[in-house]
Amino acid sequence: MRQSTTSRLATITVAWFVTIFTAFPSTQAAETETLTSAAQVRALPAAVAESKIPAKIRGVVTAAEPDWQGKFVIQDDSAGIFVQNVGE
Repeated sequence: MRQSTTSRLATITVAWFVTIFTAFPSTQAAETETLTSAAQVRALPAAVAESKIPAKIRGVVTAAEPDWQGKFVIQDDSAGIFVQNVGE
């Protein structure tokens, strides 16, 4: 089946946009992206981690003590991580 010129142009345009956005991801989108695993948080360089990127991790709290003042350890399917729940 032969594609029409309009259909072919639309396909090329979509492919071009996908290529451009994949090759040059937006740094702004990366900065505001919510991290969803302990492994993602642990992989951050210290300078990036200090920028307080939001994280929403679902897992099991494996350690928490009353005198830790809201801090705890959580384990998801990727890793475990210590959380300082400062409420900011």
